Amino acid sequence: MPSLGAARGSAPGRILFQPYLQGERTPHNDVAARGAFIGLDATSDSVDLARAVLEGVAYSLRLGQELLAPRAGDLSFIGLVGGGARSALWSEIVASILGRSLAIVEDADFVAALGAARVSMIAMGAPLTDVAALPRVARTVEPERRWAVAYSERFARFRKAYAALRPLT
Repeated sequence: MPSLGAARGSAPGRILFQPYLQGERTPHNDVAARGAFIGLDATSDSVDLARAVLEGVAYSLRLGQELLAPRAGDLSFIGLVGGGARSALWSEIVASILGRSLAIVEDADFVAALGAARVSMIAMGAPLTDVAALPRVARTVEPERRWAVAYSERFARFRKAYAALRPLT
């Protein structure tokens, strides 16, 4: 059986995934939203499904990016943290779907805990300038330019899928 790593040369995958397994907060704010795989056929396998999950989550991040971009100002630094930052394929998919470079930060598995500690420090009165330093970057992942058109077309389908499926949940 092929591995996900072997699937790196082809993007996007042939299955579309709506990642709303516990509702969705951004941008839909819909606790009743549900997940779905779209495009399954008799030849679909676990690699197709895994790839669809990675891409579906990245498409959801792109929806959030589009919502926040006009309000957030400079989005030049976007860090990828957590266990997923260890995956070269996942990092490349996210960078490609977002259409921007991603910073894989040092100690990516623990940065979320550091963020929670920083929020606590601010709540206790620490100046924001003392607490809000950017983390150190271990490496940078660039979008895969040869995937850009295909991912943009697939993202348009992803965007339509929520509205089409919502009445069925």
